[in-house]
Amino acid sequence: MKFFLQNGYNIPRRSFQEFVLFLEHCKGYEEDAKRFIFLTSETENLEFSYEIIQPIFMRNMNNKSGSDVLKLFEQFRKNIKLNKSHKNLSSTEKSDLLKAKKREFYDGILRDLLIKKAYSLA
Repeated sequence: MKFFLQNGYNIPRRSFQEFVLFLEHCKGYEEDAKRFIFLTSETENLEFSYEIIQPIFMRNMNNKSGSDVLKLFEQFRKNIKLNKSHKNLSSTEKSDLLKAKKREFYDGILRDLLIKKAYSLA
């Protein structure tokens, strides 16, 4: 998968998401799943979004402690980047897109925390 991502293959978002979820479910490969998500910034086809990582957050909210969920949030929050398809945009356009991407990420995680009634984490 890493080869395909780094060499510009057009991988469907759903296939990528299922692969990452499979890795996340396998004991010992949770960190690898995160690294693959971070690789989306090095592609032109896949874009980091909350929609891709939502199943991982939902699984963590159900199976792990609040501190683990916050740790996961921080790891993803720090690595929100635009992918290579935006390299020709001006700096203000890039900044606006990045702000929108972060807002979508924050809105998604907050919405899911409220649905799960995890008010202390929200």
